[in-house]
Amino acid sequence: MIKLLLAPSTLAAASLQLLANVLKRVGVACWVLSVVRACVLIYCKPGEYLDVLGKLNGMEGVREAFPVHGRCDLIAIVEALDYPELSVVTAKINAIDGIQRTETLVEA
Repeated sequence: MIKLLLAPSTLAAASLQLLANVLKRVGVACWVLSVVRACVLIYCKPGEYLDVLGKLNGMEGVREAFPVHGRCDLIAIVEALDYPELSVVTAKINAIDGIQRTETLVEA
């Protein structure tokens, strides 16, 4: 029997669950690690959002980052295995030069 452990670092959580369901149908035992997802609203110092965006792209734990119009300057979609790891990722985001403050919205 083939056994497979799927982790969120390889694919988005929804894609992992879909893949696991398909593999189970053909006899592969699969386990999907759960993830904690959050949306981080990022408020940047004036004129610094592009530099901050460049630092966010490729950062471990940041699935996606993009500029927005509205109350904040950037949004980062973050995934972590648990709350302590999420805390580490958000701390790294907060340490980026050019960020004034952040607001983290954890998925319910």
